[in-house]
Order: sequence, then structure tokens, then C-alpha cells
Amino acid sequence: MLFTSVEETEIKAISRYQTRGKPAKNAKPDYYVYQIEGYLSTSFRYREARIKRKSCFIVATNEMNVDAIPAPEVLVQYKNQQKVERGFRDR
Repeated sequence: MLFTSVEETEIKAISRYQTRGKPAKNAKPDYYVYQIEGYLSTSFRYREARIKRKSCFIVATNEMNVDAIPAPEVLVQYKNQQKVERGFRDR
């Protein structure tokens, strides 16, 4: 169970131009940058219980689609990462 999540997210596209100063009236943007706005929501009771058990840690991903990688799969991939990192130390 996740006890902290980002709620009411909104992705805003902000147009950018290569030239300096105010763009011409009909100028098309050269590229866009994106900002994600939202707020953090936490279940404090669940969080406190996990902290008392000393079982809290943060695992994050850049994948915005929650259905693309379920939380248990993110954890499995995180744990598998240790095997790769250990291989670099052994050399």
C-alpha cells in the first residue's frame, strides 16, 4: 500500500523560443518544457506504523502511467538493481 501519493496532478506545456525577447505575435514555439503540478497526500496513521517497524523507504519512477508498471513490479526491479551494482564492485 502506498501511503504517500501525488494527487490532482496537472501537466502544463510551456512554450519556449530560441530567440531572446518577446516572440512575434504569430511565432510558433521551437519546443516545449513540461511542468507537473499537484500536491502530496499522506496517510499518516499507516506511515507512522511503517516508521515504527523501520520499514519505510522511497522508490520512485519517471513512469507517469500508474497501470504501466504496478507498484510491486517497481519494487522487484529496484531489488534486482542490487545484483547489477554488485557486479561493478566485484571487478
